[in-house]
Amino acid sequence: MASSSNKIQVPFAGKWSDFSVADDGTKYVPEPKGNKDHREIWESQVMIPFAITKNVYAFGGPIPDEMNLTREVDEIFPCLETCEPRIFDSKPYNFEYMLTNYKPFRSHPYYGNSLYLTWLDRIEQSFGNFWKDYGIFELIQFSRIGPKYQPEMLIAAMHFFEKSTNTFHFKSGMMTPTLFDVSAITGLRPTGKTYSPNDVNDTITLNYKENAFSAYILKHSGPENEEVSDEEHVAFLTLWLSHYVFCSRSLQIARKFIPMAVQIHEGCHFALGRLLLATLYESIGEVCDNLKGLVPAKSKSKKAATDGCFQAAGPMWLLQLWLNATFEKELGLFIPTEYHASIAKRKVEGIRLIRLQPNPLEQNSQQLFMKYMKIFLAIDQFKPEHAPFVKRTIGPSWFVKEIPVLNPNAKEEINETWTAYLDPTILSIRIGTLSSEYALIGYQPNLVSRQFGFSQLRPKSMYIRKKNIVLGTTVTSTLYERYMKISRDNVYGFEPFDFNLSYYCTQEFANWWRRYFDSKHLGDAVLISRLESGFTRPQIKRIEQQVKTTVTKKQAAESVKTVKEKPTSKAVESEEPSKARKRPTNVPSTETGPSKKPKPNTIVVSDEEEEEEEEEESFQRKRSQPPVIIETNIPETTSDDLSTEEKEKKMKEKKEKRERKAKRKEEKKKEGKKSSEDRTRDKKNKKSKSSSDPSATNLKSPSISNEQQEPTPEAEVQEDIAMPVFTPIFGNVNIIIHCYFKTWIKVLLTAGSDKNPFFEVFVQVSGFMM
Repeated sequence: MASSSNKIQVPFAGKWSDFSVADDGTKYVPEPKGNKDHREIWESQVMIPFAITKNVYAFGGPIPDEMNLTREVDEIFPCLETCEPRIFDSKPYNFEYMLTNYKPFRSHPYYGNSLYLTWLDRIEQSFGNFWKDYGIFELIQFSRIGPKYQPEMLIAAMHFFEKSTNTFHFKSGMMTPTLFDVSAITGLRPTGKTYSPNDVNDTITLNYKENAFSAYILKHSGPENEEVSDEEHVAFLTLWLSHYVFCSRSLQIARKFIPMAVQIHEGCHFALGRLLLATLYESIGEVCDNLKGLVPAKSKSKKAATDGCFQAAGPMWLLQLWLNATFEKELGLFIPTEYHASIAKRKVEGIRLIRLQPNPLEQNSQQLFMKYMKIFLAIDQFKPEHAPFVKRTIGPSWFVKEIPVLNPNAKEEINETWTAYLDPTILSIRIGTLSSEYALIGYQPNLVSRQFGFSQLRPKSMYIRKKNIVLGTTVTSTLYERYMKISRDNVYGFEPFDFNLSYYCTQEFANWWRRYFDSKHLGDAVLISRLESGFTRPQIKRIEQQVKTTVTKKQAAESVKTVKEKPTSKAVESEEPSKARKRPTNVPSTETGPSKKPKPNTIVVSDEEEEEEEEEESFQRKRSQPPVIIETNIPETTSDDLSTEEKEKKMKEKKEKRERKAKRKEEKKKEGKKSSEDRTRDKKNKKSKSSSDPSATNLKSPSISNEQQEPTPEAEVQEDIAMPVFTPIFGNVNIIIHCYFKTWIKVLLTAGSDKNPFFEVFVQVSGFMM
């Protein structure tokens, strides 16, 4: 870096007869051309002159040197991998917090509070002139009307923020709030010594327990008929700094601002504007980490990493006003008629920007967020209105003066101010006295030269190695002091000259930026689709948790096919309780009699039920018959309704059944070596074959009627099928036969008929039937 005290003559970067014009009609500035000596000068200056058609313009310097064009720098500039904007992150979006009453900007200041306004009026009567001399009067007036936050606009903009450069990455290039914007909006100077909470006298002490907003005011505001004391003024400034300027996360009046309030009260000037901008950078970067699911170093909660929620503290009001000013036309903002008169008398631009309002059309959070995202995605060209303050018609006297300054008495002050605007440097974020308050952040105005009315060339990175990048995180006091000393001792040169405003860029910058942006961006259509899924996915997930999935016809057919293909395991012993899943049935009890109307069953199958059915399959008995398809709307029949022909048919079936049983007895004599357990299963399987009742294919025991049987797996998976009620025909016959054989066995046992040749046969038969 070169010292600003060394006055040198800055050579022209070029003198051309016309602009370079691309195929699409875009005008570009030719690349700077010069010898080695000229380039060394341009590498140390923040303003570099060039001329086109005899009009003098300015590049925003410095130009990059050889060390800045290495592969190592390309890997960290213009985007550090861990700091890339959220729009380039591949993680899915979750905007559930926008669909609820969650308030991410709860640190938003309270505007229009009657207690505060009454206290403000009282303090202003005594210290109003002091505030004007110190340069904070206009900023204090913001607390009367304050900017209204547009949460969806702020969140959408922060999806484009890159943390290592502290800039927003749009298709047209980088843009960001600068110290120049802070001066235009608030009237704060960009100069002054770095704030230190240790530079305070002990003449005024402020102790309080009531740190809630209203309780604090009631405690420290004095009576109307008494003068404002120094302690009361310090108490007021502490509340103002904590709640209206830096917007403390705690929502209470933070004690760490007491030293700052004391220094202001004593007239000790420090770089309040620089501290304000540095705090804004830090706050935006922290929110960006939350949006990407990262937990910043200073965060005490890991909630942001799990559900996408975040709490945005810090001076977000400054970001809101900068967005209002820079994208006023794209956002469709307007000023209500009743504010025109007061705006015409404004001393700083912030008064006007506060009154800007979006279109009053009622839209929900999702619609507003998507609207703003599409607006920011469409910024593919830098326009003059994106640099709203370059003409400097409104503001303090030191802000509106032209450069170069002709008045020798004001030259040093103005040059120092512009050097502060344009010099890439390190800013301090330290506010409190704790060791965790030591933090630094980068300021690189050369990345956004067009916002100052300069033409943009390929910029120089302030960092050459990754380890040198400061990201607003806590550092040691030793490292903090070392960085601040370097920033004070090394300042880029500023040699002002008369120039015309320009908003162009070089072809090299356009190609460089396009390669970077296109390599990261998946395309507008893909991004918009992913953003919309961030709203629909949480709703679908919530519905899935509340409602069971009903089986569709397609799923039912697939389930039936699966059951048909799977072989069933052998049946368990009749004495063992059935492990099949119990499910409700619409079959009426025997006491009230069967219903004469078919009752449909709606089948609902969850994932857990499917797993249970797979486990139960091993306990199902073998079936020799093919699956039975149950049709709906089949009328119920009873034994009384059977015709004479049907009764004869049933009697014939009973006779055939008895004959089959006799035949089976003869077979059992030949297979005497078989175990009783195997014979039991064979008997049941054969009996199952002979049964003509479809509902009897899955009997638990012969003594259980068909009305009590559970439906077969084929019937379970049918969707919205009415389950008919069948009256058993042979149920009573089974009971009679069972009792008959049981009595016969008792007689044989009583007679001690172990010598009887038929004893073994009847024991085996009774084992099957019992």
